[in-house]
Formats: sequence, C-alpha cells, structure tokens
Amino acid sequence: ETLLEPLKMTLKNLDDKTGAMEKERRGAYDALKEHLTQLQGATSSLQDKTTTLASALRGTQVRGRWGEIALRNSAELAGMSEHCDFTEQETVGDGKRPDMVVKLPEKRLIAVDSKVPLAGYLKAIEATDEAARQAGLKEHVQAVRQHIRTLAGRDYAADLEGDVDLVVLFLPGDPFLAAAFSEDPDLQVELLRSKVLLATPTTLVALLRTVAIYHQQRALADNAREIADTARDLYERAAKFGEDLSKTGKGLKTAVDAYNRAVGSFERRFLPMGQKLAALKVAEQARRELVAPDPMLEAPRDVADAGSEDDTDTDDS
Repeated sequence: ETLLEPLKMTLKNLDDKTGAMEKERRGAYDALKEHLTQLQGATSSLQDKTTTLASALRGTQVRGRWGEIALRNSAELAGMSEHCDFTEQETVGDGKRPDMVVKLPEKRLIAVDSKVPLAGYLKAIEATDEAARQAGLKEHVQAVRQHIRTLAGRDYAADLEGDVDLVVLFLPGDPFLAAAFSEDPDLQVELLRSKVLLATPTTLVALLRTVAIYHQQRALADNAREIADTARDLYERAAKFGEDLSKTGKGLKTAVDAYNRAVGSFERRFLPMGQKLAALKVAEQARRELVAPDPMLEAPRDVADAGSEDDTDTDDS
C-alpha cells in the first residue's frame, strides 16, 4: 500500500483532470451546436429572402422600379441635379417615355431608357447543366437585342424639345452586359448600327460625370463672358465719369480765376479808399477792419495728369 500510494494519487489526479476536460468538451460541443443551429436558421432565412427577391425580380414592375432606382443613384453619384441636369419619367408625344433625359447646353439632350432583361439571365445562373445555361444565355441575349431594336425604333428626337445627341440603353448591372457580350460579341456591332449606347452603372456614371464637367465649363465660360461685359461697362462708366470730372475741374478753374480777379480788383479799388478813410479817423468806431481776402494760389489738378502726379508724390515721399 505504501509503495502504491503515489500511483494511486497520480491516477486520481488524472481522473479528475479527465473529468474536467470532458465537462469543458461538452460545453464547447453545446455552444457549437447552438451556433450551428443559428447558422442553419440564418441560412434558411437568407435562402427564403433570396427566393423572394428572385421571384420579385421576375415581375416586370419590380424590375422596372429597380432599374429606375439604379438609374437615379447613378445620376446622383455623378453629381447631376434632378432639377437642373436630368428629368425622370418624362412622357413624350404618343406615350413613349425615356426614363431619364439628360440636358446638355444649347438645348441638346441625351435620352436614357432603363431596361432589366432578367428572365433569361436568371435561368442561366440557376441552370444545373451546361445546355440549360446556354439556353438561358441565348434567351438573355435575345431579350437585350429586342430592347435595342425597340429603343432604336423610338424617334425621341421628333418628340423631345431639343436635339437628341445620344440614346442610351441602361442595364442596372454589369453582369447583365458581360453575360450578353460573352454569348454574342457581335451585339456591339448591332448597337453601333442602331445608334444606341449600352451602359451599365459604371459607364453611365462616367458619361454623366463628363456631362457635369461640360456644364461646369459652360458655366465658367458664361461667367467669364459676363465678367468681360461688366469690365467693359465699368471702363466706359469710368471714362464718362472722368470726362464729367474734367469739366467740373475746368469750371472750378474758371471760378478760381474769377475769384482771384475779384480779389485783385478789391485790392486796387477798395483797399486804398479804406486806408484813406482809416487815416481820416472814419473807421475808429467800426467793428471790423477792411482787409483784402487772400487769393487762391492752387488750381484744380487735371485728371489726365493725376497718375503722373501721384507717382511723383510717392517718389518724393
């Protein structure tokens, strides 16, 4: 017993530690089981929402609204103001309606139609085999081509007040365009022949930013022209004021000359007589003394010489 006592204690400690480890392992497994349960619920919820979203996007009204929101967001990201640079949902003539009309200077316009051909694309990404995927992509390309032909047939230039420089077919997702071009690279040739530009949010933002810069440059040019007109008007007014000021100076010079002549006449005619009267004691009771006024020695400065005289005064100082 004495010899086996240390072994007994060691085995007891080992048994206690093994029990503690088993308890911790059970707690960890329970926590992991709870996390897996939560993950399963979140995955199921996400799957349901994804299914709901996919089902909603199959409806034309929801897809159209989604495209309009994406179109508006692209315009706002590009710095285009709703009331100044683009107009949403503008109905023209016989009911044909671009989703957005981008206004350029000099009454020039860019008509933008938002389309979401999603049915064939969803079939392609949900396909379980290559044949079904190819069929979905072909349907997607056919839908995009049909939108191009429909848009090319709408004569917006005849209905909108202004010259339509460009018609844009907007797809609210880059994958839609990539899938169409990967299936049919010649689709771009048909776009160019139809005079339609196919744009995604990335390319549309770049296009609208260019338009915004065009507006800014036009505003700067208009401001520069207005500044030039204002400066010309200011120069003409300053020249007219200079002429009036010169006439005023000439009048003042005439008045000064007349005043000095009057002073001289006073000195010649009245002052000697006053001196005689003062010598005869006539002015002893007078409250004032007869004195000749001082002549004005400074003449008005000529406006034409004002600049040179100011320079001379500055140099002297």
